[in-house]
Amino acid sequence: MTITMNSIFSQTNAAKTLQEKSMNFQNEELPLSEVFKQELMKKGEYDESKIRWIDHETVEVTNISGLAIHSFALRAEEMGKDIEYNKQTILKIKN
Repeated sequence: MTITMNSIFSQTNAAKTLQEKSMNFQNEELPLSEVFKQELMKKGEYDESKIRWIDHETVEVTNISGLAIHSFALRAEEMGKDIEYNKQTILKIKN
């Protein structure tokens, strides 16, 4: 038996208020691809990860922890981006 569940969670940008108050926010914004790379390097996962860029805004990844993805999402929020989580869970039950 295989169960596939798709979920979409939209998250409004709560960081916009923090962004206005932050003294450390940089006016010159890095591309998201560079921020993504920085977060993976910070977590020590860049060398072990498999990254395949589909286009300049779409990437497929494997061997990356949920923590690294979450850290990247937080950084993107700090940059004023809105986040949408589109999650697919596959549950396989075998005898």
